[in-house]
Amino acid sequence: MDVTGHALMRLFYRLKTTSATAVLAELSAGVLSFDQWATFLYRLPESCDILVPTSAGALAVARNCIPGSTKADFVARTWMSHARIADNPARLDAVDRAFTEQGVVLNVRPYPLLTRSRIVATYEVTQAGGIDLLNRVLDSQIPAGRRLSAEWRFR
Repeated sequence: MDVTGHALMRLFYRLKTTSATAVLAELSAGVLSFDQWATFLYRLPESCDILVPTSAGALAVARNCIPGSTKADFVARTWMSHARIADNPARLDAVDRAFTEQGVVLNVRPYPLLTRSRIVATYEVTQAGGIDLLNRVLDSQIPAGRRLSAEWRFR
């Protein structure tokens, strides 16, 4: 995963620090969390944005969809502090839960999480596997009678 200059600037600015050590500590939590989910996230459509929790906020990560690009497949475009995410209580709650459960959040209402505990719980109920299992994890977090748009489903 690449981290844009804008994301680094936001980390310094919103953490109110000039300490590279503090910024790297915040960033490393997100990078390590993202790394364990990268294999699964490749199966999401290219248009999906993912929120990767850090201790004080979240990295907004997108696929790098530039044809012929030699850059990483995922790019952390910006970093949002908890205070900034608080404008949307549902998204803040999802980021907090994902941080606690060591997972990631799809950045679309109702902000479903992908976490190990949710994958295991869904598997125990459905015995589904592969892509079907991942989509069922997401579906289990969608209000009854609604369905996550196809553009946000694993493929």
